[in-house]
Amino acid sequence: MEHVKDCMEPSLEVCEESEGKVPDDLTFRPSKNAAIVEIGPADEDGNSRCALTESEMDTLFHLARCLAFIGRIDFEIETEEDLENYKHYKKSSGIEMAEDVKEFDDSKLSYSNMTEEALDEVWNIPFSHFNYDGPGRKINSQAEEREFGNGVGGNRVVYMHEYLQLILPELYWKLRDIASQALQAGKDAGLFDDDEDHEPISHLGIRVLEYLEYNHKEFGRSSQLGWHRDSDSIYTMVITLAEPGKDFDGGEFHIKNDDDDILEFLPSAGSGVFFDSTARHAVSQIVRGRRRSLPIEFWAMGEVDARLWRPDLESGQRQVATEECDVEDGIYQRECWE
Repeated sequence: MEHVKDCMEPSLEVCEESEGKVPDDLTFRPSKNAAIVEIGPADEDGNSRCALTESEMDTLFHLARCLAFIGRIDFEIETEEDLENYKHYKKSSGIEMAEDVKEFDDSKLSYSNMTEEALDEVWNIPFSHFNYDGPGRKINSQAEEREFGNGVGGNRVVYMHEYLQLILPELYWKLRDIASQALQAGKDAGLFDDDEDHEPISHLGIRVLEYLEYNHKEFGRSSQLGWHRDSDSIYTMVITLAEPGKDFDGGEFHIKNDDDDILEFLPSAGSGVFFDSTARHAVSQIVRGRRRSLPIEFWAMGEVDARLWRPDLESGQRQVATEECDVEDGIYQRECWE
């Protein structure tokens, strides 16, 4: 965690300036045909603010790159193969290592002066170059290349929920507040049930918070996401972090309603959608560029240790907040997390 904080140091002031506040003129537009709420600009004249500012989106990308570079490094060199893999990792990350290194000691390394070029170099090669099984551990356990449907689709993912919460708390709470307002807008329109299985956001933990990137055949496979549900989750919010038509083409978000009608959405950068996690949804194929997004899934369990990646209801969970904070009326208290 400390290495990630060091790597993030240049970006921390950006989110402090936003104070974690949801824009007063942020619009929430419930659909008339499915359990989904659009978040963000309502017209082409720019009369509505985006959910996230450009600087906040840049900060999220910086955190994703830091995690792709550092992850939760807890690594011991025990074999010659471990040493060679470690040397390759350090060479790829832009940090020099003495030839006579025989064991890993990251206490002597500084990540606060990482250059943009070094972070970009790590980001622009497959994460699988890092995700090898070491001596009982994985280097860079926060990032992976995911394949779906026998290689037909896939994405790159960085699991960042706990890190965002502890390193960028204002941004974390802003995202929670946006989800809360989106849910209320949907309930006011009659989209979401108001029963014990559909509690307010303040009563729900974040199951996963992922930085996703879909790119057009950059790593040898097409990039899309087939029809699926976010099983075990209650609500899902996805904020787009790249501009359609500029940064990528294709990549439309599709969702099915109860009649199996398909609705299509293509939010602009900084905008997004909020929907019932049980609704079937998909992402069409990327035909150019890179589509980046931030999906957040809320569930009835507590806040999750990022090392669990995508836990299910059968997994043992570790809540990040203290028990004293969690038990107060079952509501997550902001002051307990700061």
